[in-house]
Amino acid sequence: MSCFRIGCERLSSASIKLTCLIFSLFYPGWPNRSSGSNPVNLQGDESAYGWPRIWRELKARGVRAGKERARKLLKVQGIRAKGKKKFKVTTDITHDLPISANLLARNFSVMQPSRVWTGDITYIHMDEGWLYLAVVIELFSRQIVGFAMDHRMTRSLLIDDLRMAWFKRK
Repeated sequence: MSCFRIGCERLSSASIKLTCLIFSLFYPGWPNRSSGSNPVNLQGDESAYGWPRIWRELKARGVRAGKERARKLLKVQGIRAKGKKKFKVTTDITHDLPISANLLARNFSVMQPSRVWTGDITYIHMDEGWLYLAVVIELFSRQIVGFAMDHRMTRSLLIDDLRMAWFKRK
């Protein structure tokens, strides 16, 4: 038995039909429905559907339901739309640290091993927050020779990354 059906059983008869229509559930009292009254398809990113989008979809399909009713049904089911987070700039361009010259000049073809390393930092969204991954790549073999992970992007992340690459090189 799905969690949606449990929630439907607690609502009135009319609410059960509407809730089941919203969540594409089988409702025992419905005869075979025509193709014009298909349930709202929430497949994919279900977190993107809040009450305004559900209400507009129901209205487009000819189902009579008010905005407040759609909002309450989603609230009863414990479903909320996932909002978009504001973009956060992570680059600090106002520091007083020296900026190194570009010695590589986009020349990625290397003739000897362990002569040129390049690196990058990326961040991965996890349930607990962001995970930062720093990687050092040896350009001759195109292999990762060092990496480090941390929950904060600090100097120690890069130092650990380079330390691993240095000791692996020997």
